[in-house]
Amino acid sequence: MEKAGYSDDSIIKATLQFVEETCRFLLNCPLDVIVEYYLRERIPDLQHAQFVSLGKMAVDAANSTMNPETRKLTPRKILQAKTALNGAYAILLDEFNERATNFTAVYQKQDTFGLSKNLASHWRSRHRQLGPGDEYNLVDEFADMLDLRGWYEWKPDTGTE
Repeated sequence: MEKAGYSDDSIIKATLQFVEETCRFLLNCPLDVIVEYYLRERIPDLQHAQFVSLGKMAVDAANSTMNPETRKLTPRKILQAKTALNGAYAILLDEFNERATNFTAVYQKQDTFGLSKNLASHWRSRHRQLGPGDEYNLVDEFADMLDLRGWYEWKPDTGTE
């Protein structure tokens, strides 16, 4: 960013935004898939709307992740984490759609695809036996796999906000 002429302030601001977005995605990725599976099982009438909505999200994620300018400006560790998470989400979404989609294709040539497969496999192995609150352990497990533990902290919900 410095070589591209960005000011120190804008680099700091962008870096903080990158970290915040990565942590938010780390939280949401495994939890969103849990929610989508729950909706599919409990409210099957939503299946068609869910298919369209998730498809749009997958295309938007791929377009954002593979955008050359984004890839050039995003710090490597963050880019790898986001690409691996998007790849895992795509794998799980293709399975969710019973292979009627191939959102995974765009990620298969990425150096993070092995990690994407590991994340998806880990999610598969854990999601059926999660009890209340265990989903946050799943987030921590994803963070460990992505080497992002320590980028965030859990704070108790005091119920005051």
